[in-house]
Amino acid sequence: MAIEVQTSDPSIARVELVLVQSACATCTGDAPPGWPLSMPAPAGPVYYQVPGDRFTANVDGGVAGFTLEPGSDDYLLRLVAIGFDRQGTAKGIVFVDRDFHIKQHLGEVVQLELAARDDSVIVWRAPSAPDTAQSCVAVLGATNDFVVPPDDPDCDGVTGAAECDAFWYEYAKPANTTVPQYCVEQPSADQPCMIGTETGCVDGVSQAGCAPGNVCVPARACIDCTDPSLVECANHVGTDPAPGVARVHCVVPLVGAVGNYASCTAGTAPINLDAQFGSNGSCSPGLLPANAPLPVMPVPSLATDTGQGPATFLVSALVPSCQFTLLVMASVSAVPPRSVPGLVVLHGPTHTIVMPLVVDYTSTGATACAGVATAPTCTVDTSSFTDPMWSCAVH
Repeated sequence: MAIEVQTSDPSIARVELVLVQSACATCTGDAPPGWPLSMPAPAGPVYYQVPGDRFTANVDGGVAGFTLEPGSDDYLLRLVAIGFDRQGTAKGIVFVDRDFHIKQHLGEVVQLELAARDDSVIVWRAPSAPDTAQSCVAVLGATNDFVVPPDDPDCDGVTGAAECDAFWYEYAKPANTTVPQYCVEQPSADQPCMIGTETGCVDGVSQAGCAPGNVCVPARACIDCTDPSLVECANHVGTDPAPGVARVHCVVPLVGAVGNYASCTAGTAPINLDAQFGSNGSCSPGLLPANAPLPVMPVPSLATDTGQGPATFLVSALVPSCQFTLLVMASVSAVPPRSVPGLVVLHGPTHTIVMPLVVDYTSTGATACAGVATAPTCTVDTSSFTDPMWSCAVH
């Protein structure tokens, strides 16, 4: 099967024939050189070239000729021809949007005519690529198409572990020092899940990661969350059905009648975390809204809207090293469903522990407070004490 690539442009001295072998089923697009990081990569089908060296021929009399012979696989999904001038600048292109079985065209001559390349077509290769390296092609428009080598689909010369994004030419996204992006990471099962900040990633220079700070969270957060500053993170961890998740669970009995419920404080027992903080440890508890910005700066009380009326949570009666009472004062019209209104913050010597505050409201039917019978109870599941998060209490 012969391919004749014709051109009327006298400046075109050489033609590269790109043989497309397959389409990438999981690819969504490719960012060519100069594409701004503030925009998503252009989307469209990504086609992989037949691996190997660049397939080129010189132009003679306005024609560059190629011969294709069937091998173990004679199928070509697409054909692309690119015309270059003597300086290596792409001047013309033709994209054949059909497939071929070479065996079905033996003895035939397929003629292709190069069209002038415009700004909607980007042709590039790695900065230090040898002349034998294949070109990448992006055809941008109402729909986009990308033809790239499978071993370096962004044609930037960076591959393997040094590559930040294999489909973005010379990807370079430094860490955001103005507005940090928060993340969670647990290096191993015996180490705590920690809140950190995302580090930047630059092709061939640095890899993305999560640089841990000094805030420890339940291990389940590293499974349930990606961004710990979102309210969804606290909700997911607070309501996760897995056993032994580290969280403060409060059951708040409401007295009064429908439309005029209230909570009581008489008889409220403290939460005792002395054993976790140790005899020489210290604890400075506080509260935060579930969607609080980081870093963590706790406040002694938390006012929240349950959807039925106002409720205030107050940390009081701190006893060293870590016993504290969580008082709940609510005025609601009905019994709100299970909620995660905030986060409990425990400051240790050098690290801070943050875990969800989960609240269940119940109705006692009583019209007046009667001590323990109507007092809120706030507990921490003792099975959660195996969570490596608690090691942060003494560090």
